[in-house]
Amino acid sequence: MPKLSPKVMEEKKESILKAAFLVFSKKGYSAASMNDIVLASGVSKGGIYNYFESKEAIFLEIAERRFIKRGKLVKTLDDCETLTAFMEGYISEVLDSLNEPESIMTARFSYEFWSVVTRDEHLREMAQKRYDDFFQLIDIRVQRAVLKGEIEAFKDYESMGFVLIATLEGLIFTNTIMGIRMTTASKRLYLNLILEMFFGKGI
Repeated sequence: MPKLSPKVMEEKKESILKAAFLVFSKKGYSAASMNDIVLASGVSKGGIYNYFESKEAIFLEIAERRFIKRGKLVKTLDDCETLTAFMEGYISEVLDSLNEPESIMTARFSYEFWSVVTRDEHLREMAQKRYDDFFQLIDIRVQRAVLKGEIEAFKDYESMGFVLIATLEGLIFTNTIMGIRMTTASKRLYLNLILEMFFGKGI
């Protein structure tokens, strides 16, 4: 059998991950099997094992990429001159994409990921590390605003950051998993509440 080029190997790996993402999102982690992924990807079972040693390995690779994607969103807003602009940009980007098909599938995958995490100590530790890394990206923006005098230095911004991340996840869950769509008015209200928390006033 001829050796595949790095480009072809990467393309096959991507096709496996995309297919597995859809399978996990629709069936859940526990109900999904390697055979499901084989059928969805069009890659033989032997071929898949050339890239991933197990279903868990595929699942974790997808989760890792989702965390990286969220981090990239934060970094794309790095040139925002103020924390207010950063908050508005980040929250709006997340909430405005809630009804997009890929965002809905991502939310379903994330829900399944957190369900699996609760039953596995190793995965829970990994998830905590990813959360800490993401929180650090938010904290950098906050500390920068403190140094610039944009916000007060003595507020408990660590707790506020936790509230921001936790409530956003709750909104994503309600909109995509429960199917209760967020209205434009609800988005504006939430953004005002977050800005009120950080700056003492909304927009």
